[in-house]
Amino acid sequence: MFAFVFDSYLDDTPIPFRPPPWVSIVAVVALTLTLLLAIFIYLGVWLAVIATLSAVIAFGLWLKVGYRAPISRRALPGHVLLIIALLVHGAEQLAGGYAAVVTAAFPGLVQPANVITDASLALSLSLSATVIWLVGGAFAFYQARVGGYIILLLAVWGLAFPLSHVALPLLSGTAPWWIPGMASGAFAVVLAFASLRSILHPKIRSPQA
Repeated sequence: MFAFVFDSYLDDTPIPFRPPPWVSIVAVVALTLTLLLAIFIYLGVWLAVIATLSAVIAFGLWLKVGYRAPISRRALPGHVLLIIALLVHGAEQLAGGYAAVVTAAFPGLVQPANVITDASLALSLSLSATVIWLVGGAFAFYQARVGGYIILLLAVWGLAFPLSHVALPLLSGTAPWWIPGMASGAFAVVLAFASLRSILHPKIRSPQA
């Protein structure tokens, strides 16, 4: 009775993934707003501010270098290295108790209704985020414009988040001068800067360059 369902006339002819540019903008905006809202609800104001700043900068750079033409696959090695560096960064934060430092520095502002823990930060900023970064790299491999945005977002986040550790003692009198994540964060900043610099180079901007 249902044999026709499994005897489809669909074939496996390769279909190029080339959506019009406006589809990419809609996808990028929807993805960004969803991620920012989730960070605000589950991780609090402090991390939402850092993520929003990173997203705005990445979006502006994407409109400049990755919107009309996809970013070249030559940006992918730096992207993968930065993912690994941020995983190490997340491990240092988990071991050092970054969540306790942040919630003590900004009581009532950073901590939402559900208490931020090192485990929740590791699950969201390290493990879950890594899935997004890897999917973005896959999109970039197939030269989808959304993938270029995610590569830029990772590069900007890799700069902004570790550098925010330096701002914590300046903005709060209760935060220590050494924040868990500073050691590996320094290496992540170097990689993020190098990755961002290479992406913005004319030879990496587009596969046609």
